[in-house]
Amino acid sequence: MTDEVEINRRIRNQLIFTYAREILGICRTINAQRCLGCQYNESNQLYHDCLTLTDNEVLIFHFEEAIQKINHDEIPDLLIKNIKKFDIPTENAKEFSESFNWNWWFENNQEKQLMELRIREAVDILTHYQRFQRARVVVSGPKEQLDIDLADMQSLSKDNDGVRFLLVAVDLFSRFAWVVPLKDKTGKEVEKALKIILDKVSPKKIRSDAGTEFKNKWIINDSKQNITLFPDNAPTNFKIHLAEPIQLDNIWKVALTEIHVKEDNRTMYMGGLYVLCDLVDYSIVNGGQRQPILRRLQCNKKGNWIHKYESPNYLSINKTQIFDIEFFILDSELKTPSFMKKPVSLTLHFRQYPFFL
Repeated sequence: MTDEVEINRRIRNQLIFTYAREILGICRTINAQRCLGCQYNESNQLYHDCLTLTDNEVLIFHFEEAIQKINHDEIPDLLIKNIKKFDIPTENAKEFSESFNWNWWFENNQEKQLMELRIREAVDILTHYQRFQRARVVVSGPKEQLDIDLADMQSLSKDNDGVRFLLVAVDLFSRFAWVVPLKDKTGKEVEKALKIILDKVSPKKIRSDAGTEFKNKWIINDSKQNITLFPDNAPTNFKIHLAEPIQLDNIWKVALTEIHVKEDNRTMYMGGLYVLCDLVDYSIVNGGQRQPILRRLQCNKKGNWIHKYESPNYLSINKTQIFDIEFFILDSELKTPSFMKKPVSLTLHFRQYPFFL
């Protein structure tokens, strides 16, 4: 009897996680479908909900709608599929599924509240397990930057003529991919595969991880002879220490609403600037700078004026206590502008959830 109770308890926990995974997936789909950045796809549209919102924020925005869209009839099969990974008899799960009133759990108000609470807790656990730094990449068009990595296929090499790895290159703008099979990942083999891809496309930059297969003398020599494949920028920065720390709770976002630089008592003209800040999650700008981007500035005409935004770009803050704020300012070529030695004034605006326009 005790074993049966324990098995049902474990099945019930897996049921909650099954619902949590499905609801989180539906929330992500809803968020991606309604992303204005994806819908308009303008060259100067840098704000993408599908990239900048965290799973917890997506859950807050779309949880109620996801509950209505979930297909309860598919849950039993998904539950049985999930518990196969654990030491739980599938026949117990099948019997549990058939005898359980799935819809009642969400029709009864008291049970629904408890279920939603458990699902939110389960989603919080899932998002903590799956929390990766999100990379926002800004490219102006196709063939500007490739992301490359090796896919490990060693477990299937016997069925694929001894192919153990795949060199995968993805164009960040078009999402077009090139794949070259490899039997090993030595420097020469990776170099040959990379040249096959570069014969078909000539990117300005190539970004990879820190794997040793991309740090060998053949690739380094090839990079020096041609384009800068693996750029490494180290811009100067400045830090502002706050007299009184800012305390934040719930969900906050921040936007840069104004910037001007004083030189001989006049405001300088600035074009194509990137302002980066440690208040928001880590991102990548043009593949060359692994720091968070707060806002890209683009002036359309010259003049002594202060650049302001009619609709600021708000990004999620990654801190609850702010003692100091660190900024990076880069020009359109991802270099430190010469005016960085001059007085720079930045105006930030903080917004708390719920966000009303």
